[in-house]
Amino acid sequence: CWSGRAQTSAVSMALGTAAGACDDEKYVTYAKRIVEPLQTIEGSCSRQWLEVALRNFLKRFAELTKANSGRRPSKAGRRRTRCIEKLVSPICEEAFGAHASTRALAADDLHAIWGDGFEKVRSWHEMRVVQECFVAMLRGALSAFQEDERKQWREDALRELAAPERHQAISVSAWPSLCELLGGLPDGVTPTDIQEMAWQQSFGDDFRRLPADKKLQRYAKLATQLAAIGIRVDLARARELTEDVCLLDLPARERRKTLVELLGAVAVKDRLQLIEEQVQRLWSEGREKQSFDLVCGVCEQLGLDLPRGVRSEAMRRWALDASRGGALSARRLCDFIDGDEDVYAAVVEDLRARGRRADEALLSSSSATSATDLDPEVARVRQLLSEGEGVECEVDDDFAPVDEDAFQLPLEFDSDVAIAKCPEDAKKALARLSSSVLAVGVWRKEAPLRHPPVRLVALCSTDRVEFFDLSMLRLYDDWPVVASILQERLASPTVLKVVFGADVLRDLSRALELGLVSARGQGQRTRLGPYVDMRELFAHALHKGPGVAAGPWPHVVSCYLGLRLCDEEAGSNWGREWLRLTQLHHAAAEAWTMLPVLRAACAYEALPQPFVDRHIRVLSGPALARPGAEPREPAPAAA
Repeated sequence: CWSGRAQTSAVSMALGTAAGACDDEKYVTYAKRIVEPLQTIEGSCSRQWLEVALRNFLKRFAELTKANSGRRPSKAGRRRTRCIEKLVSPICEEAFGAHASTRALAADDLHAIWGDGFEKVRSWHEMRVVQECFVAMLRGALSAFQEDERKQWREDALRELAAPERHQAISVSAWPSLCELLGGLPDGVTPTDIQEMAWQQSFGDDFRRLPADKKLQRYAKLATQLAAIGIRVDLARARELTEDVCLLDLPARERRKTLVELLGAVAVKDRLQLIEEQVQRLWSEGREKQSFDLVCGVCEQLGLDLPRGVRSEAMRRWALDASRGGALSARRLCDFIDGDEDVYAAVVEDLRARGRRADEALLSSSSATSATDLDPEVARVRQLLSEGEGVECEVDDDFAPVDEDAFQLPLEFDSDVAIAKCPEDAKKALARLSSSVLAVGVWRKEAPLRHPPVRLVALCSTDRVEFFDLSMLRLYDDWPVVASILQERLASPTVLKVVFGADVLRDLSRALELGLVSARGQGQRTRLGPYVDMRELFAHALHKGPGVAAGPWPHVVSCYLGLRLCDEEAGSNWGREWLRLTQLHHAAAEAWTMLPVLRAACAYEALPQPFVDRHIRVLSGPALARPGAEPREPAPAAA
């Protein structure tokens, strides 16, 4: 009944698509040889055919990728393995989708994958990729079945996996993807059981020959994958493993990567506690330099605030760096010091050594130091400055621009503008944004990290501005849910996002990814958009040519609306614990004005609709996990 012609065509299309992602197309031959047993169903019993086909598939996969050899492959061997792995998984999904669509493969036949698939690779040295192939087979076949067939298959699969001999044979790394297909864990399998299986598959007898660093790295990777389904490492075990990682004789980059993976699998409220404990322990052992660099790297990648002691030292180094904080004026620098007396003393000493008496006097006005405690010359300069323009660094804390003659938003704080600092407020804010066009803006902490994460996000409609304080939201256990909902809004095809620079969406996507894991394992992406890049749009409209900016956003607003935006808060400290209302007004004005500028340019035909349509694009971002969410229905293979 099955000629195999349609199946061969589907596999050829999948090979062509996957080969585009691989650097060398010569590995397509290897991929074809691996999936050859899966292409054509032979015989009258599809279940028996699937069992034989899986055995042949695994034999060829192990032979060509060396996934079960246990030896460290050469550089050329690793390259060949990576290219083959990229090709095989999408082909498996296409193949089983084609089999199921022609009814050559029934839903009950898929249960052969448990015994002849997952159980067979249980002892393999590297089984992650082949298990992804098994999940891809299931996803492709389920996409072609009806809803009642998928539901019945899930019930049967959960019942079969409840048997200890079944679920204990499946590798821990396969459970996140399986839970997405099944909708949860089988009866009798608890998160504690999965955690214990992860421990045995990292430190058990089967892996006793691995070095200690490899065992820790393996467990950290497994724990990170389990965090996608809400299974966290308990505090006591995480504390023990964190100490072991800090003592490893590894390069700083590998040690930092292992710590990030391990802490990413810990409950949010425990991360800062573990980091502070390790800082105190390393400082007591006289390893300040090692702990400083390690903690800064970990907090940067997890999106956490630095512990108080490390933050003070990091701010001191930032303020004294001539290419960073040292390049700012004293008026701007006092906003970043923000009352830290240790940093203030170090900066004052540096200014005094360089003979910058006026800057020293201006900086002293922001501290609690009285004029009698200052150097007489500095006190005199401070007095002269106070008689002139003033030395106060603070501004009036009203929701208005610092410059009274600049543009003021036609919105009121609290009623039209709100800032979300907890998950409940963030969910309510997203529910209030029902517009089909949203302006998006981001602002990051400029100090003290070299690659600071985004701190503040603004989503604006015509009549509302909603701020999201990501630094505060990451402190809650519901942060993965909030990040997933935010990403869903960014990826909604019915909402047009307006940004000034495509890097806004990229930075926001990275900020939502900090401390989390992807929803469907490595390589799974989601599309962010559609969006309009105002910087590129108006650069082309002003005939500046590709790759040339249209100038800063206040210049564009002045050209098209005749309004002047206040820039007094531009470059201010967005890492403050409590942002000023003038800062929030500056951020809201920058983001909100993109909507009237775009509408005015389109309404008066300064930008024709075909011209704007050509600048509507999408981006690719990581698919985030959402613990507790309903299982996703697999997309049809043809889509």
